[in-house]
Amino acid sequence: MIFDRQDGVLPGRIISIDLGTGEPAEPVFPRDPKTASPNDAAVGDIIWFGHYPGISAAEDSQDPLPVPWLVLDRTSEDLLLISRDALDSRPYHGEFRDVVWEDCDLRKWLNGEFLHSFFSAAEQKRILVSHLANDDNPEYRTSGGGATSDRIFCLSLSEAGRYFADDASRRCGPAERAVRKGLWANEEGHCYWWLRTPGRYGFNAAATDPFGELWPDGNTVNGEDHGGVRPAMRIFTEPLSSNPG
Repeated sequence: MIFDRQDGVLPGRIISIDLGTGEPAEPVFPRDPKTASPNDAAVGDIIWFGHYPGISAAEDSQDPLPVPWLVLDRTSEDLLLISRDALDSRPYHGEFRDVVWEDCDLRKWLNGEFLHSFFSAAEQKRILVSHLANDDNPEYRTSGGGATSDRIFCLSLSEAGRYFADDASRRCGPAERAVRKGLWANEEGHCYWWLRTPGRYGFNAAATDPFGELWPDGNTVNGEDHGGVRPAMRIFTEPLSSNPG
């Protein structure tokens, strides 16, 4: 059978996941994760998908390095991934104002420039559309805005709590690309990373701090100390081919 794959959609298969439902089989605690292929990866494994682009014209000519991703969840057909490292240093939004995930600059960048610069056309077709519930801040009730449909996204506060077993498993270091862009890390090499849930006020966005603790108060959306960007996405476990059967 020949399938039409416009925009990565494979007719006859589920291509969108509502992350607001269901439970992962086990929370992730990646002490010594093994490297695996998407076909046989289990929760807690590392897979390699996409490549780092250069951050300057001179570096664009160098051989790109593959990007490591941590498997957070697996179904029979897809994997939920989050980057092992903070891949970039960016503000949640470019100006100081109340903003929700639906309208923020970080979401636009992830589903635009990031999607098209980190992944080949074939890899982009493996990335599913995820239907995201954007809940209010659970502690301060700050509005999370409307639901969104994204290929690339940040985890919410509840997802970051659900898919990781504890604070230690949420700790994250910056990739070299992010270090060159000035992302701060503590003495242990860990950094803040953005979550898509609003913070205490509408001009804050929640984050995970360098100790792996969930921080519902959040950082200012356009603060000088940009947060680390740790993208998440769902991908098909097997590459799409012109004749899958």
